Amino acid sequence: MQRKKSTRPASADDFQGIFRQLPGPKLLIRADEPDFTIDDVTDSYVAMIGIDRENLINKPYSEVFLDTQEPNEVGVSNVAKAFHAIIRTTQPQNLHVFRHDLPSSDDPLQLDEHYWRTILYPILDPQGEVVYIVQTSVDATHEFVATRELKEARHHLEEALEAGKVGSWSWDIGSDLLVGNAGLAKIAGIGVDEAKNGFALKKFIGAIHKDDREQVLEALRYAIKTETTFDIEFRVIANARTRWVIGRGRILGDEDSKRFSGVAVDVTERRDLQAQIDLARRQDRLNRAEAKMLQERNDELQAINRTKEEFVALASHQLRTPATAVKQYVGMVLQGYAGDISELQTEMLTKAFDSNQRQIEIINQILNAARADTGKLVMTLAPLDVGALVQGITDELRAPLESRSHKLVVSLPKQHEVLLADTGYLRMAIENLISNADKYTPAGGTITVSLREAKGKLHLAVKDTGVGIRKADFTKLFVKFSRVQNPLSVQAGGSGIGLYLAGEIVRLHGGVVKVVSKPGQGTTFTIILPMEK
Repeated sequence: MQRKKSTRPASADDFQGIFRQLPGPKLLIRADEPDFTIDDVTDSYVAMIGIDRENLINKPYSEVFLDTQEPNEVGVSNVAKAFHAIIRTTQPQNLHVFRHDLPSSDDPLQLDEHYWRTILYPILDPQGEVVYIVQTSVDATHEFVATRELKEARHHLEEALEAGKVGSWSWDIGSDLLVGNAGLAKIAGIGVDEAKNGFALKKFIGAIHKDDREQVLEALRYAIKTETTFDIEFRVIANARTRWVIGRGRILGDEDSKRFSGVAVDVTERRDLQAQIDLARRQDRLNRAEAKMLQERNDELQAINRTKEEFVALASHQLRTPATAVKQYVGMVLQGYAGDISELQTEMLTKAFDSNQRQIEIINQILNAARADTGKLVMTLAPLDVGALVQGITDELRAPLESRSHKLVVSLPKQHEVLLADTGYLRMAIENLISNADKYTPAGGTITVSLREAKGKLHLAVKDTGVGIRKADFTKLFVKFSRVQNPLSVQAGGSGIGLYLAGEIVRLHGGVVKVVSKPGQGTTFTIILPMEK
């Protein structure tokens, strides 16, 4: 007697175990709208999407699978709408393809594009209500992307044909009828309808540039005779414009019905671009040759400049040494070290001493100008009380200025300003401006030196009541060895270096020198320097 098999109702655990082992990727989803909670998932689905089961079960579908896609022309469907539809109709729903991106294998924080082919099946209770939804999915990413790329490629091809860059043609040799698309019509300069309905080959041959026509015909005859590929580049004149075209084609069909089919590609832009490239290359070769010549010329100029620097330095040194010695000896004679001298001798020696002093000043200016030209005029900056410096300079120059019947007016603020400057060189710049005012101001004139601060900058002005400067001569003021012609220029003398040096010294301090002047009404030179408290 056979033992009767034991039967018992399948528990939830049994059902869960069976569901997880079902073949194919599947999800079990509760019909608890609007959450649509994920109740279980097959092992193959977990493996397919790479998400742990714990991160899926008992969570709303929309929380796990972000689904914001609306149905569109490429078949991507909205899953939430499908859930509502299956509850309403109790009928399976074919979603075709929907998008759900997965974390990238290279960077989990980034999402990779994924598409899934999905069908939803309802599970009904005894009353016919949907209690569960089973989702089956297959990864269709490669298929979908390939289809999309193919569609895009076709679209680009159509765009190229519509733009007239590529013309397709088919020539029936027997009837001598040439049929083409809109691209061929544009290349040949004929109507689109005429191209589509067909026209005689000789009409197209007539549009070919006369210098290329025989070559094209010869290539066409050879391709027909040998049944090889026709491939040639030639010019077509259409609508008063010359186009470069590449024609390619081949014999098709049998002996009774031979057709010559191919394409004509407008390469005018490419040819124009190539011509521009060739021109640019020629220009580049010329530029390199010119650059080489300029470099050689620059090397020559630098060699000449070094020779000039060495000459100026040597000459200045050789001149300054004996001039200083002459000054010392003349000074000793004036001081009585060589015995008593008469008044006439004293007068003549004094003039010699003063001339010698001016000579030394000119030598020093030339040497400093040479240093400025070569970038060797270096400022050594230190905190400087500019007011005290100006006061000291004007105190020293007051007597010489008054001896030439000039009135010196000094206007300084009560609180002296301090900035970073090279005391020696800044003194030289100020003295040069005052000396310039002295030279070009007639006897009885006034020279005013003032100092003020405005908007974080120091303004040091030297104003005179001299002969003034024409506006046309402003460009000559700070040019080395340049002198402005005026009623006092011959009497004033000078080397034309003073203002040049003053401008360079101020520039190396980060400042500028501004000029305001009118002929016959005097001149104001203003040094403007940045303040550093």
